[in-house]
Amino acid sequence: LKTRLIIRERDTDACVICGSTGECQSAHISHDKAKPNYDDPSNGRVLCLEDHLTEHIKRHGHNGITKQQNLWAIEMLKRRINGQE
Repeated sequence: LKTRLIIRERDTDACVICGSTGECQSAHISHDKAKPNYDDPSNGRVLCLEDHLTEHIKRHGHNGITKQQNLWAIEMLKRRINGQE
């Protein structure tokens, strides 16, 4: 939780890709839990829901999580964007 707050404050609670301040969240850059900086603010950034979804789709298979986990993340982000969650 503390790490998320540090990331949001550092990135001024705005998406680092598009600058949006609506529906933003802290997001991992690498989802590889074996890396020593996994829970460090240097491995996080603020993304809006749409850019978070786009990043999971664009980096599918290269973001440190299994294919199944990434498909789940994509589905959850789509549901949030469509107001289904």
